[in-house]
Amino acid sequence: MNRLSVGLRFLRKRLQKREFLKATTSQFYGLLYYGSQVWLGPHTKISDVRRLNSVHYKTLRVVENDWKKKKKRAELDKLGRAKPSLWGKYATGNLVLKTIKKEYPTYLYGKLCNTQYSTRRNPGKMLFYDGSKTRLGFQSIENRIGDIFKELDFCFDKDMSDDIIRVSLKRSLKMCIIPETPGPEGRIDQHHLTAHAVVTV
Repeated sequence: MNRLSVGLRFLRKRLQKREFLKATTSQFYGLLYYGSQVWLGPHTKISDVRRLNSVHYKTLRVVENDWKKKKKRAELDKLGRAKPSLWGKYATGNLVLKTIKKEYPTYLYGKLCNTQYSTRRNPGKMLFYDGSKTRLGFQSIENRIGDIFKELDFCFDKDMSDDIIRVSLKRSLKMCIIPETPGPEGRIDQHHLTAHAVVTV
């Protein structure tokens, strides 16, 4: 990770801010959050979350050329890059919805169906309960997604495209959708949307 950070500093000197943000999304955060659906969530140790936050903000300081750490974290949040905790919610929610949509992998789909329920007040809203009896059981994905799905304000449908699922998740989790490329005649092409997350206080 340190070698990668050095590489990012090298790139920052040669790229514009917007270009560099794209590079960090694909080359840095893609590696940092690889497999985060498994290891990042309410079961993650506080010490590990702090380390992730530290790496996250160090990278944003490179974006801002803030080598002397003069900017506060609240200022860096305005760049619109997801904090680790929020990204974990999005990545996990996305995996769960795609699994239910495709009914695959079969083993995970079955476990999700066992803990899924709905209420009379919100019959179309997908909810999950924690069926774990031990601390180890809580680490299983179907037992730790209850709080995530309580935050979602849209009704999931298996006919939804993957793009609509991603955008709906980001909006529900109060993520900021930033258009990357204007389409013909200045219109924004919905296929060129990159979502970055910020925690709203």
